[in-house]
Amino acid sequence: EKFGRTLELYGSTEDVQRMVELSVKHKLDVTFTDPRLNELRQEMGEQQQIARVLKPVLEQEHTREFVQVSKDELPEPVQGVVVARGVANELTGSEYLAVAGTDGKVHYVGLSAHAERHMDAPARVGELVELSRYTPPPATAADRTLAAQAGRNEGIYDPQRHLQSAIARVIEDPEAYVAAHQRRAEALVARGHVERLVDGRYRVPSDLEARLERELAAGRDRASFVRVTAPSRGDFREHRVMAFTALDREIARGTLDALQQVPNPTTTQQALRTALEARVETLDKIGLIERQPGGAARLAPEAPRKLADLELQQAGAALDKRYGQYAALDATREEKGLLVEVKDLPSGRFAVIAHPEGGVTLAPAPRNAEALIGKPVHVELAADRHMADRVHTPMQTLVRTKVITERDLSRDRGLGL
Repeated sequence: EKFGRTLELYGSTEDVQRMVELSVKHKLDVTFTDPRLNELRQEMGEQQQIARVLKPVLEQEHTREFVQVSKDELPEPVQGVVVARGVANELTGSEYLAVAGTDGKVHYVGLSAHAERHMDAPARVGELVELSRYTPPPATAADRTLAAQAGRNEGIYDPQRHLQSAIARVIEDPEAYVAAHQRRAEALVARGHVERLVDGRYRVPSDLEARLERELAAGRDRASFVRVTAPSRGDFREHRVMAFTALDREIARGTLDALQQVPNPTTTQQALRTALEARVETLDKIGLIERQPGGAARLAPEAPRKLADLELQQAGAALDKRYGQYAALDATREEKGLLVEVKDLPSGRFAVIAHPEGGVTLAPAPRNAEALIGKPVHVELAADRHMADRVHTPMQTLVRTKVITERDLSRDRGLGL
């Protein structure tokens, strides 16, 4: 029987569903008169594609259980290991992750454009990750910048004034940066929150964030998405590294205890259990494991900060021969020097700051750090913060990095640059 491009459907619900299934199975280019059937057809096609992708993964994991993750069906965060990554939609280029969870299930998630935007690099196969539902605040970073710039200029956002300040900061392309803020200002003009002035400037209300909060409160769920985070980078089986790793977070969660009770573990559950047991042995040797009655292992309270400190101490010691004595930013609070390279450490990317007279320090790398190599910078640790705080706080919030301009050099001859 031949199908036309448009099908008029009659008969029972089972007949209708069977017809939709046939159109998917044989990849027929058809359009149904009922839009709900087109939605059903699309959903069936997606499920068929997911089944093809996951077939080898499920065989490898020795399980039949899988979950298609969505923001609407993710009540609790999921921890697991990335076992596959690929293109979900060839037209849009969007990607997917297959994550073998600590719960014994394989979790398939289609990645939105925002899912990994906060990460230095996309999640890689072999890394421990967490999938969680994330709802961004109504006010974006650009909104806060617009409000801050206007607050320093009698309520007026001036793109030219903003450009001057952006040139002196860690901005790879100041013009593009300011242009993006202008586009955001125009979007806020269209929504009635900001007033465009005739001279190209904008009047920004002092309560902009509160206005956006009120506007989006009713529709906040629409902005939610599944977010991917990688607590530390690299293969999860590496248990000897001196840093606070994803394995340590799982020990703190009690994942090892839970896995030891699983009678028929998946491939990843068994590999993760082995890695966690090896990590416990490594940490036990340096006094960072506490044994409970019955022998259960617990991470010592001081372990996260101590491991974070050890990571930078070891990385700094390795730089001594090339750049001179390592100075911890915790001790100096601020440093001025040349950004000479960027190092990937387990906890993230760090800028290597070398002083021309000798000495070196490590600071969280700004997003465009490679573009700043060879340039003089000033890094300053935020008040009352310590580098070990990065175990629970985004690194970029701990340190302020500023490019040192010719004007700065002429004003402060003591920079030594």
